Amino acid sequence: MSRLLAVVDGTIRESMAKFTFLAFLGMSTLTLLIIVFAVNLDVVDGALAAARLFGKDIELGGTRIAIDTLVTGIQTGMAGFLFGVGLFLSIFATANLVPVMLEKGYVDLLLSKPLSRPALFLGRYLGALAVVLINLFYLVGGVWVLLGWKTGVWKSGLPAAGLIIILTYAIILGFMMLVGVVTRSSSITIMLSYFLFPLAGFLAVRDNVTVMLTSKTAIAFIDGLYHVLPKIAGLGLLMGELAMGKPVSTYAPIGSSVLFGAACLALGVVVFSRKDY
Repeated sequence: MSRLLAVVDGTIRESMAKFTFLAFLGMSTLTLLIIVFAVNLDVVDGALAAARLFGKDIELGGTRIAIDTLVTGIQTGMAGFLFGVGLFLSIFATANLVPVMLEKGYVDLLLSKPLSRPALFLGRYLGALAVVLINLFYLVGGVWVLLGWKTGVWKSGLPAAGLIIILTYAIILGFMMLVGVVTRSSSITIMLSYFLFPLAGFLAVRDNVTVMLTSKTAIAFIDGLYHVLPKIAGLGLLMGELAMGKPVSTYAPIGSSVLFGAACLALGVVVFSRKDY
């Protein structure tokens, strides 16, 4: 276990040396500073009385905005931003972890250590996950605390949505690890990982397409892809429901998506363990 944790620690240190970790931390800190110093909310009797952004008044048009509704809206917007932009940045920042590890000289050094290949591969996975998890916890937790402090309203929507975001990244990271060990290419890893998003969106509305098809083979292929690939669109809807505090319609996307990520990670371990370097 100590050796596995050493690989995790080494991956985090490598991320810091390449300024990946610090870049995430810097953007998160800037977001929190904007909320602290640039956004001012005056709450009277549970409603927003006045709002200022960078010292300038925001026109409310005489409309009373319930502070509970405002907080829910901000949390939902932040969750949506992190699910889209945050995941894309996380993929871009960590896509090279496996290809870099497999470079001649570096992989020889790693394999010379008294550590099994599965432990080395999983340590790399956990290290990348830790980099994103630490930054996400810092940003989501910071926004949640600041909103609660400024408004007096403490809602669990954003922390719950954050759990779905990190779960989605963990699933995609398993796929990235497999693609990275097979292709040894950061570019291909990034492209295929990004392609999962529009493909998942298409498969989520596949019924609108398959009704126009006459080929049973094509329909079976599309349905097969839907059942095999992660339900990113479904996870996004689930995250939105949690952020808004709505009853969750279904948790089904979690199960099949986790199976996909775990299968990719397990297959990546097998490939890495059997290859000669």
